[in-house]
Amino acid sequence: MKRKVLLCWVYAAVAGCGTDDSGELEHRPVCGNAILESPEQCDDGSMNSNSVADACRLDCRSPRCGDGVEDTGEACDDGNPDNRDGCSVDCAVEATAGDLIVTYELWDTGADRALSCSEAGVSWVDIYVVEPSSGNLITQVQDSTCDDSAIKVPDLAFGTYRVSLVAWDLTIWDGLAEDVAHAAVGARVTVRLKHVL
Repeated sequence: MKRKVLLCWVYAAVAGCGTDDSGELEHRPVCGNAILESPEQCDDGSMNSNSVADACRLDCRSPRCGDGVEDTGEACDDGNPDNRDGCSVDCAVEATAGDLIVTYELWDTGADRALSCSEAGVSWVDIYVVEPSSGNLITQVQDSTCDDSAIKVPDLAFGTYRVSLVAWDLTIWDGLAEDVAHAAVGARVTVRLKHVL
């Protein structure tokens, strides 16, 4: 028994050991000792790194997309599982801007139905895209014909915006708007403007 303990103590300098439920000695892998032991994917000892490309990571896992280090074969690696932020989930470079498609309804609250632009007497609709946290206006687009079509707000940096619409004539629609929070670039959002007498 003393011999087994002595051997274990010597081996522990480069690996690890302990006892299982039966009291028998068992080997435990130690990440960073330059010995590849299950369940490690790699172990290069002092060469393990979380910042060097293609290195075995400090947790003895192989370099991979999503670990925040740009390795061979990766065009980028921002360390997160998100798309539409410039680097995709498969570590490919994405465009940093896109289009937001906005459609709208002119809603008659009394009749509880959508109205056409001609029924509502609306001449044009302004679309305001606002940065939610600062409240700053990013861009303004006008549907000058009010033809109920989808309006493209182009070249927005990827992110989430608040969208406000204002339908205009000279009377009841003047300044009337409905806000939509969390309109993401690359998506389509529908805004309902309420017809209030």
